[in-house]
Amino acid sequence: MRKIGITIIVLIIIGLSFLSGCNEQSATKNPTNNNPLTPIDTDGDGYTDNIDAFPNDRSEWKDSDNDGVGDNSDAYPNNAQEKLDSDKDGVGDNADKFPYDSTQSVDRDGDGYGDNPYGNNFDVFPDNPKEWKDTDHDGIGDNSDILINGNGGVEVTITEYQGDAYADEYSYPDPFFEITLNGGSEEKYQNNLGFKKSKTYENTNYITYPLTFTVDIPDDFIYIDVCITATDDDFWTNDESIDLNGDSTTFDGICVNHNVNIKRPQGSTDKQSFTADGRLDLLDEMDGKIDFYIQIVTV
Repeated sequence: MRKIGITIIVLIIIGLSFLSGCNEQSATKNPTNNNPLTPIDTDGDGYTDNIDAFPNDRSEWKDSDNDGVGDNSDAYPNNAQEKLDSDKDGVGDNADKFPYDSTQSVDRDGDGYGDNPYGNNFDVFPDNPKEWKDTDHDGIGDNSDILINGNGGVEVTITEYQGDAYADEYSYPDPFFEITLNGGSEEKYQNNLGFKKSKTYENTNYITYPLTFTVDIPDDFIYIDVCITATDDDFWTNDESIDLNGDSTTFDGICVNHNVNIKRPQGSTDKQSFTADGRLDLLDEMDGKIDFYIQIVTV
């Protein structure tokens, strides 16, 4: 009996040992086990969850700059301000003014044209937001240049004159004309550009020979003031002005302000009415009409 009892006790001990081994084996294979000796790797990337910054993303496990983007995807893993470099130019998209153009990244004046002179659509005037291109390489940006394909000038042409035969009290008019020009830009004001006088036309009321005055002007001028006067050339008496404007001012000529802008038509025409009433020039009346045009030309 005693041997039987000992045998039973031995069998019980063996059975308990067997059951204990089974439980340990089950605990090792159970992924939900909290046993620190068997940590979990949910995404199976070789980095257990307790050290994996992205436990559910097998392609990522580290985020050095803590910006929420894994180092494998982050173009700047040590810069929390940058994540992408779309054009692969070494400048992150957040700092790159041209994130999809690898030839440009900086735009100091914010006009949309890059500062790199060797890149695409480069800015010839990187510190001037109003200018970026200079087609004729004259140092003046196209937006301000009166003529973007060369050196610009202003040309005034008198195409026709008609008088009323009474420029003064003594004879038919023998008129000559004087054209004066002034101009300016944002930096230059009231520049005297010069003048030109025509030849004298002897005793005539009609002139159909064009008189042209062309003068070179700075290409950054934004306005041109054109004044035209007509004078009766008396041989024996003093020359007298021929009234072209018909008003009561002491100035009898015509002045026109011509805004120079390459985006507008470069020619303009101004005509004055004609009153052939036969009156002498002692009264305030129109003594003649003059047709002329202004245009920007290459000089």
